Amino acid sequence: MMVRPVTCRSTSARRRILGLRRLGIVGVAAVSAVGLSGCASSSGDDATTTSTTATTGSELQILTAYPDYDAAGFASTLKRFEESTGIKVRVRGAGGNFVDQLYDPAVQGQIDVAVFPQPGVMATMARAGKLVPIQSDLVAGAEAKVWPALAKVGEVDGVDYAIPVRAWVSLGVIYRSDIFAANGWTYPTTWQGLDDLTAKIRASGTTPWCIGAGAGGATGWALTTLVEEYVNAHGGAQPATTTGDWIAHKRTANDPVVKAGIAWVAKLMQQPKWSTPTGMAILSTPVERSHDPLFADPPGCVIAPAYNFIASGYPKNWESMTEFAQFPLADGTSRAVRGGPDLAAAFNKDEDTQKFMEFLATTKDYGIEWARTGGYFSPDRGVAVSNYPGRGERFSATVMATAGALVPDATDSMPAEVGSASYWKGLSSLANKKTSLQKAIATIEGGWAAAAAAPDTPGSSGP
Repeated sequence: MMVRPVTCRSTSARRRILGLRRLGIVGVAAVSAVGLSGCASSSGDDATTTSTTATTGSELQILTAYPDYDAAGFASTLKRFEESTGIKVRVRGAGGNFVDQLYDPAVQGQIDVAVFPQPGVMATMARAGKLVPIQSDLVAGAEAKVWPALAKVGEVDGVDYAIPVRAWVSLGVIYRSDIFAANGWTYPTTWQGLDDLTAKIRASGTTPWCIGAGAGGATGWALTTLVEEYVNAHGGAQPATTTGDWIAHKRTANDPVVKAGIAWVAKLMQQPKWSTPTGMAILSTPVERSHDPLFADPPGCVIAPAYNFIASGYPKNWESMTEFAQFPLADGTSRAVRGGPDLAAAFNKDEDTQKFMEFLATTKDYGIEWARTGGYFSPDRGVAVSNYPGRGERFSATVMATAGALVPDATDSMPAEVGSASYWKGLSSLANKKTSLQKAIATIEGGWAAAAAAPDTPGSSGP
């Protein structure tokens, strides 16, 4: 595809490390681009740098939601493709504007491949006829080399459109194991035990939780993960079915299980000394700074939702004082794990594009280059655990290897008007103690009405 010179931008927003989920999926607020051949980012606020060499000729354009540091990591996994085919690749980071750009017909005409952090958005584009199915002879091999729980994640209505390029499983929580040991606390095996432990820690004079939800235009995504954990834990014998019904809106935000999860998150935010910070301050605390109190002396909290992408800011001795743990299930028995992929899908049948999709489907140990740098978990089960320098990624591999069932990220799989808008807004409104639970639920449900009114074909007349 013929491309124009690309400008790389660096803004203060980039440092927010937004990350939908989890592993740093939603990125910068400004559009940026990182090419394999190099497109340097300035470290100054709101500074702009332009590639020194104008881009000419044929070059694959890949749109992602990755911030600069993740776009560079993704680009490192594609060097084998460049070297073996001679085809140049440019990875473009759309940041917080990812969905808006996908729905823009002009952008659709400029990109060859997109990496979707939200399977629901990918499915919407596939059903709208914007994506090209994977060649049938590649499907079996692509499914065989990934973790079994990820084998069918790129399928829409029985047709395979996408290939996983990054995986994630919920890390659950990170807690101060040294503080727990000193106080005789043990991490619980049931959700009621978690509530009881929270109350016990609070009664001891220590604030139990650290929560931060600030993420620019994506503020509130971190709150959705807590609701999803609650629904997964209380989903009964078939938690994947429960979550599937929630995704399909067969269970609304007024469903008893979903509503109870929303109420649980509201309680964490609103009750004094249940979290650091509390109330509205949660919305102005960037997600990537939310663990700072966990490592303060004395600690400002002892439990926090775990996010792999912020571990780089931890103190050097963090592993000696902490442990990861999955959120406990309601009954403490069967284990269904929240997890999913980032999915690459093609927008055209160009020969170079199809060669790229074949590379993703057939390459052995895909992602090993990125895995070795940390902050990344490969969907390819052939990447040995020893390649992951980070404790979080090693924990992810252990969890994925033993996952009885994989429960998708619910809000990521919902229409963008819901999963990337009304749930964020509705849950964020509960940081204000004056907001009623029913008002927040009405805001959430309003997203479904907006999704129903949206055009069937993204990019035809706007999202």
